[in-house]
Amino acid sequence: MANSRKRFSPRETWLVKSYIRRKLLLDPSWPCDEHPSGGTASSDFEKIEIEDSQSGIQSWCEKWLNEEQWKQLLVALRAKRKRENDQVRKRNITLDNKAWRILSTLAKRDKVTMSQFLISRFEREYLDMDDSEI
Repeated sequence: MANSRKRFSPRETWLVKSYIRRKLLLDPSWPCDEHPSGGTASSDFEKIEIEDSQSGIQSWCEKWLNEEQWKQLLVALRAKRKRENDQVRKRNITLDNKAWRILSTLAKRDKVTMSQFLISRFEREYLDMDDSEI
C-alpha cells in the first residue's frame, strides 16, 4: 500500500514489531479488515513475526499500511530515537585555560572524567537547593 522508500533500520525492527503488536492488540481491525489479495493483517503479522526478519516486517508494512499509518509509524520511530538521544546527550561548556587545567588535574588525580568529578563535587549542593533557586 505504501511507498517502499519508507524504511527502518534493522535495529529498529523490534520497535516496529512492538508498535504493530500493540496496535493490533488495541484494535484487531487495524490497519484494515482485509487486504484485496485476501488474509488479515493480524494473521499475516503472526506468520512474519515468527521469522523475525527486517525484510518480513518491511514487507508487511508495505502491504498493510496506508500513507497515514506509515507516517504514524515513522513518527513513533523518530520519537523513540529522540528519547534515546536525549538520554545520552552531552553538553559542551567553554572554560578558560586555568579552569580547564584545574578541573582536568583534579579529575585525573581522582581517576574520573571531568563530568564525574563535577557531579561528585556539586551534586549534593544541587540537590539541596530550593525549587525556587532552580
